[in-house]
Amino acid sequence: MHSFIMPSFHPSAVLCGGIFYFERNNTNKRKGDTAMKKFWKFGMSAGMAALLLAGCGEEAAPAEEQDVETPAEPPKEVAEVEFPVTLTDAVGEEVVIEEEPDAIVSMVPSNTEIAYELGLSEKMVGVSDFDNYPEEAASVEKIGGQEFNVEKIISLQPDIVLAHESNLGIGDGVAAASRCWPRCICS
Repeated sequence: MHSFIMPSFHPSAVLCGGIFYFERNNTNKRKGDTAMKKFWKFGMSAGMAALLLAGCGEEAAPAEEQDVETPAEPPKEVAEVEFPVTLTDAVGEEVVIEEEPDAIVSMVPSNTEIAYELGLSEKMVGVSDFDNYPEEAASVEKIGGQEFNVEKIISLQPDIVLAHESNLGIGDGVAAASRCWPRCICS
């Protein structure tokens, strides 16, 4: 076994990228080199810390400058509707409502919220399992979630069923409701 000794190099070696670099034992260093390196390291560290803190220290705008939207007030008076009313729903079906409905089933939470905003809370007889707003909707009879209970809807004897066209492909709920009530409206 042969040993390789280089008398002019420091005995330690550094592996960098698969190549050994031997550090020369140089005693002729200038004295300012280490001080200058320390100064640059400190300066760079302080600069990076300042940038980091400046990026994290963003102030929020004062409350008086922020635009705050207030919810729209519902109308005090609702115009009287003359029946019969004819409308076309989202799937292109023409629906005729002969008289003001007394019993309403809503199959979609957004339709339930709209009905409550229109002041129809006392006419709601059925809502989906997902209806939780307004709070009064939680006490109304539930008709199912993703799969609607058609028998339950029929037993509530609604005058009108408010559905959504996205429910047409889910089970038989809306399709059956459309066959049972000519006044099934898809929004």
